[in-house]
Amino acid sequence: MAHSELIQVAAILLLLGVTINCQAPSSSGSPGPVGPPGSTRYCGREKYNPLTHLCCNRQVIVKPSSSFTGCCGRVAYSPSVQICCSGVLQSKKTGLTCCGTRLYDYRKQICCNRIVMAKRWPSARCCGSISYDSSKYSCCGNVLNPKKLGHYCCGTTPYDPKVQLCCGGRVHSKTSSFQACCGRTIYDTNRQICCYGKLISIFAPYGTRLRCCGLRPITTYNPTNQLCCNRRVITKPSPSASRCCGSVGYNPGTQLCCNQRVITKPSPSATRCCGSVAYNPGTQVCCGSNLYSKPCSNLAVSCCGMTPYFYASHQMCCSRQVTYKPPGVRFPRCCGKVSYDPSKQLCCNQRLYPKSYECCRDRPVRHKGCCVVSNVKGSRPPPGCPVIIEAPDDRDLKGPE
Repeated sequence: MAHSELIQVAAILLLLGVTINCQAPSSSGSPGPVGPPGSTRYCGREKYNPLTHLCCNRQVIVKPSSSFTGCCGRVAYSPSVQICCSGVLQSKKTGLTCCGTRLYDYRKQICCNRIVMAKRWPSARCCGSISYDSSKYSCCGNVLNPKKLGHYCCGTTPYDPKVQLCCGGRVHSKTSSFQACCGRTIYDTNRQICCYGKLISIFAPYGTRLRCCGLRPITTYNPTNQLCCNRRVITKPSPSASRCCGSVGYNPGTQLCCNQRVITKPSPSATRCCGSVAYNPGTQVCCGSNLYSKPCSNLAVSCCGMTPYFYASHQMCCSRQVTYKPPGVRFPRCCGKVSYDPSKQLCCNQRLYPKSYECCRDRPVRHKGCCVVSNVKGSRPPPGCPVIIEAPDDRDLKGPE
């Protein structure tokens, strides 16, 4: 029997072994699995308890109290009574905020480039390191200009987009509505086309909208009857062809591009490829290059390697192998190729241990509280800790019966 046939037989046996319920799920069903929040985190390579410590600039520091939840450089602080201004702690005061390392009153002052100055106008804004009245002036590239209605910035110069164009920081006068920018140059779109910053003359009837194709050399094409495929201009095989499949054009409404080959859709619902075959994802699932029929359209079927499985049932996928969820376990996890109950077991280096153990960063598994901090010189396990827990026997690695 061929290898592909063996895979299909195994998949069918797995599907038959599952109790199938094709009824739509109730809207009041239980929420998806959400694992319990972890009690420890890592700061670089060092493990710490976020309830009692903070990680500030990759350094673990002790919280003076529970209100100290923020870091200012490598110092812990309480955001309710302090504020961190560019690495400098300041006492928090109503109406004051940071300007560099200082505090200022944003109601009476303005901060421009870390410089505090008096707010002289209600509409005061910054232009570089100076403040200005935004109701009378505009700031273009840190240069002040008298404000004009409907004008915008082009580099350091204001311009009127109704009668001017801004091309690469240069202002040009508009003489027609068919003008556009190509880099810093203005051009007539009816006579030229801009391809990657270069102007190319159009040798076509006036008003023809051409497009760019290729880089070396740069060519143009008419999208009405041509396509650009693999940087080459080709003639459309039909007026409805709008996409490329390799160097061939095709109609995405009636055709698919599968493995660089154009194939006709057997039905409008066949919208995906499985190898070189079109299929309907509502009634079939593709695993690898093999197609499998779904028992019902609303069934949640996915792939585990080359095999289909029902992830909403009692099956789960561990290391590309279909296994079964432990009975009565709401949030099972994978440990290598087996499933386990994380509330009763621990997975370290793809092996299962009792929950009373913990994984250490230096890879040996020890009793809880017995991990050695490997980056601290001279550190030793607390008294009474075994050196290394032996690996479990093969019975610990078996899945649920």
